[in-house]
Amino acid sequence: MAVTQNLKGTSYPSFKIHKQGPTFYQGTVAPNISAVNGDMYIQHGTGGAVWIYNQSWSILETGANDAVDVFEIYNSVQPTSTQKMYILQGETTDATETILSPESTFSIDTTTLTLDNIGTTTDSGSSIGKIVIPNDTSGLVEARIIARDGVNNENAGYLIKGVIVNHQGTAVMLTDPAEEILGETNNSWYALIEAGNNGTDSLDVKVSGSASAAVRWTAFVQVTLVTHPIAP
Repeated sequence: MAVTQNLKGTSYPSFKIHKQGPTFYQGTVAPNISAVNGDMYIQHGTGGAVWIYNQSWSILETGANDAVDVFEIYNSVQPTSTQKMYILQGETTDATETILSPESTFSIDTTTLTLDNIGTTTDSGSSIGKIVIPNDTSGLVEARIIARDGVNNENAGYLIKGVIVNHQGTAVMLTDPAEEILGETNNSWYALIEAGNNGTDSLDVKVSGSASAAVRWTAFVQVTLVTHPIAP
């Protein structure tokens, strides 16, 4: 079998491996190319990244220190059973209730893991910073929330659990969430989770601080989901 080498590289913007193999693309901006599942894109220049196509283009994380705002594990036999983990953040300077979100400092990307391969999938939501509950889905929620006021050395930690259901486009909490205050130096602070019917059928994580306190909040939210539409 003949092997052709081009030590100077190729002038083409893409190339295909074998007749049935994936296509590799390259460019200096995020990909906006029609592709098939398994194709890859190398972004170079000022924003280096590697992308893979699986229904749409999704960025691949390149190392353990990369920011992963959403991490997803799903059952490779039944992909409607998933677990998603989110890291949310926010700051308060008064008692105004605030929704924690990634959107104020960085955008969402999604990494997907199966037992037999590693790939990527698109996030189920279209609104950056929202924990979207898909239609016809039940979700078990566990939110671990930590807060610190670096000025007054006040701190708090909360563990909140609940079940959220999106039935035919309407998201509601199945029962009142269970909250455990693990520690709190200012009892006027609080955190909560609730269904946010704001056009995205999302789960909202809300917090409130106090006046004259610059409180930085972080929430690690784990959601175990099962999707099962009612048969017509």
